Amino acid sequence: MNNRNNDSAYIDLITRKLSNEISPEEDQKLGMWLSESNENQQLFDSYKATWYEMDRVKGKTSKDIDSEWARLEQAIDFEGRTIRINAKFTHVYRYAAAILMIAVSAFLIYYFLSNRGTEQLVARAQIEEVKLSEGSKVTVNSNSTFTYPKKFEKDKREVELSGEAFFEVAMDPERPFIIHTGDIRVEVLGTSFNVKAYEHHRQIEVTVSSGKVAVYPQQNPDDRVVLVKGQKAIFHKSSTKIEKSLNEDINFNSWKTKVIIFEDAPMPEVIRIINEIYKSDLMLIGDRLDECPVTTTFDNQSLESVLNVLRSTLDLTIERKGDRYEISGKGC
Repeated sequence: MNNRNNDSAYIDLITRKLSNEISPEEDQKLGMWLSESNENQQLFDSYKATWYEMDRVKGKTSKDIDSEWARLEQAIDFEGRTIRINAKFTHVYRYAAAILMIAVSAFLIYYFLSNRGTEQLVARAQIEEVKLSEGSKVTVNSNSTFTYPKKFEKDKREVELSGEAFFEVAMDPERPFIIHTGDIRVEVLGTSFNVKAYEHHRQIEVTVSSGKVAVYPQQNPDDRVVLVKGQKAIFHKSSTKIEKSLNEDINFNSWKTKVIIFEDAPMPEVIRIINEIYKSDLMLIGDRLDECPVTTTFDNQSLESVLNVLRSTLDLTIERKGDRYEISGKGC
């Protein structure tokens, strides 16, 4: 119960964020809270999914919503109180749904997504993979949520992503594949690419492995940027601008392949990449190792194996303290 009370203190900030009424200071506070734990991020993702579903329900008649809500009332009882919302005021309905405690929110998500023939894949501590009905394959990184229909519409294929995923989209010129993630849209016909769009990050990255991809802001589709193999786009959330460049990060999808290539990479960069891929907590002690270059390749090796290679190559001292590894050495 204490955890629920602690979570509820941030529900107002989440609601203000989703309704675009949050101040920069509040946004920063929310971002820090999201980065504290996977549970916080998953709670935010749950409310976000509920919020979007409420938008979709707007098209229903009051009679439809009254009927559906009556069915929900039979299943939901929070702290001894049955929760009622006047379906005639859909904007109030959406706001109230967003501020319900997590138990009610989770039920709503399940209810509306299942009614609409939609699936939601939540990858928590491990990578998940799903094959869509039309043949596309999506690999979802940990701490990410992927929402998709059981069956796509006749003229388009639309999905939603919060977090990171690698897409291998089946070719279908008649039905574009559209990914909704944050404030941008990624549109393709058939290709493979990586999308990195964690809610608490300041930018969204799209990196193309094959084919062609269009990236554009949700509010301004005319500002689209077209990417081909070897290119990437970075959407800066603060300025809503898209920056296009060549992809120089050879490890951009190592989280999926578990193949990591270092070519004269400085030690701090090596540590950052390993932490990101293995969800580890490696820390350099001091600055003696900052200029040490690392050239090696790891192919689906365990974290312990990777650390042993680095230890012997650079004559490192690695001490484990709980879940953290402290790395030190004489330098190069």
